[in-house]
Amino acid sequence: MARLPHAFPVMTGTILALTLLAGPAAAQAAFSCPAAPLDDARSAAIEKTLPSPQSFGDAGALVTAVESLSLQGVPSAVVVDNLVSAYCPVVAAEASLDDAQKTQAVRSFAARITRVVYGVDSAETIILDVPFAPQTMDTITAKAAEAGVTPQDWVRDIVEIALD
Repeated sequence: MARLPHAFPVMTGTILALTLLAGPAAAQAAFSCPAAPLDDARSAAIEKTLPSPQSFGDAGALVTAVESLSLQGVPSAVVVDNLVSAYCPVVAAEASLDDAQKTQAVRSFAARITRVVYGVDSAETIILDVPFAPQTMDTITAKAAEAGVTPQDWVRDIVEIALD
């Protein structure tokens, strides 16, 4: 039980991430960050590798932050919680976003940092979460089936063709 107070910031980060990943109902609630933010030492460690709000969008900086925390012996789940907890105030301070947009930004970051932490994402590969209307998704799925590829591969190929 003595470890419970130290786990509280991690638990609040986990609760925030789960709430954000819960879906549209969560996006309707007023935006707020965890009541118990990171402790000063962990916050300082993250700030060394992610010194500005723009750093959270830099794939290389995110990988460096994950590696730094991992080398300190921080478990993967706690790395995710800590980085989402560190990112939340950055989004909260963004006056140009409404609550639903802030929730979506943190939700997307949580998904992205989870992929980085668990090795699905890297500085060389960035995964975008792009919503499509149902009709558009039906068309993408049909075109992908015609090409004999997954919808994800089809979209990636089309983007690569467009950029050439």
